Amino acid sequence: FGRTLGYAFGAQYRKTDFATDPLNRFSDPQAYPCAIDGDRSCLDDPNDTNFPVGAFTFLGQYPRARLSQDVYAFFGEAQMEVFDGFELTGAVRYEDYGGQVGSTVNPKLSARWQVTDFLALRGSVGDTFRGPLPADLGTAGVSAVAGIDVLGGAYKATDTVGNPALAPETAFTYNIGALVEFGGFNFSVDYWTYEFQGRFTTLPVQAIAANVAPGGLDGTQLADCSSPFVEYVVFAGGTCTQGTTIGNDISRIRTQTVNGPDVTTSGLDFSLNYRTELGPVRVSVGANATYTLEYEFSDFEFNGLLFSQGYDAAGFSNYDRAPGTVSEWRASGYANFQIDPVSLTWSSNFIGGGDDNRCIGLQFCATTPEFGGTNFGRRVDDFFVHDIFATIDLSLGGVEAELQAGVENVFDTDPPEARLEYSYDPFIGTAKGRTFKIGTKVRF
Repeated sequence: FGRTLGYAFGAQYRKTDFATDPLNRFSDPQAYPCAIDGDRSCLDDPNDTNFPVGAFTFLGQYPRARLSQDVYAFFGEAQMEVFDGFELTGAVRYEDYGGQVGSTVNPKLSARWQVTDFLALRGSVGDTFRGPLPADLGTAGVSAVAGIDVLGGAYKATDTVGNPALAPETAFTYNIGALVEFGGFNFSVDYWTYEFQGRFTTLPVQAIAANVAPGGLDGTQLADCSSPFVEYVVFAGGTCTQGTTIGNDISRIRTQTVNGPDVTTSGLDFSLNYRTELGPVRVSVGANATYTLEYEFSDFEFNGLLFSQGYDAAGFSNYDRAPGTVSEWRASGYANFQIDPVSLTWSSNFIGGGDDNRCIGLQFCATTPEFGGTNFGRRVDDFFVHDIFATIDLSLGGVEAELQAGVENVFDTDPPEARLEYSYDPFIGTAKGRTFKIGTKVRF
């Protein structure tokens, strides 16, 4: 057809060696297993109340480990202009991790069509992956402690281990978009979707405890000894007696790295830029924004057990669940004015707020002895902040210098309130108020 076909192919071998050692003897579970130096009784405590978490307790212990991984990969890529203005690119990659992890094949196809001088369409579809690291596959456990919600925040020992049978995390992705460009103006909009399967995570200790000790929030509730989640729990005394054992009798919770629930997220990206000249002044303005349409988690099931039901995380703070705060809207904009040797930039950043998921279905988000019910932080408001930055270029005796000055958070905007330890959500706002900066850059 008179078309040019470009292609490439190759192979790759990766060897990863992972080594970890305790920071010192106090964090070594072999040398210092119990809270008292020289004491080893916690390794076989009949009451399971003396936890083998070493002297640091909350920081846990880090056992010595030596792990390695060999990965073989083959890949190929081809590109061709099918007809004038229409370019097609295809690629495929094969990786073999060996062992119980196995192999994965991931193809991708992308296209770009220059429809007119000012309009272009683009899109892609493909399958990507993330392989487990040696530390994810190792069976050496890390011990620590965690505050358990259904036990009134009481701290319990946790043991986390890897999983030799961990499969690669994969994602099916696709997007389609349009670009408009003429004069000094350009605009683009893209729709994107990511469908993750087998994402790496750990079994949630909070869900395990809630299933073993249901119906209470202070630890005095009876434990359900018939719960299948009991296999992940060690009780004081080593046994669970129905009708007698309570939540506070939980001594340890065991968890491991697993392929967790599937996740589907989609949204829209927008970009707008314009450049022009007004006499001696060069002007450029622009904005970028992302709108998250959905962030859906499927049910979290492992070995036939339902750890948590699925949910949509978009627009929620997700303080007690993955993936953390997901603002539906995030945007930034700028305006830059240049008249040599001075440059002045005004920039703005917007982060949308969200609802505290812990308040869903409740009249009050929390109750305090002093004030009773409260809805403090039920809705985390939007955060909108502005900065200004200026530079001036100077040439002094053959030395080029740039003087810089700026003000961050020009209007000294406070972060919106949230029911967290800091009383604000660091993924939405910042406690740093109006800040002045000066600096210089010198080039010889």
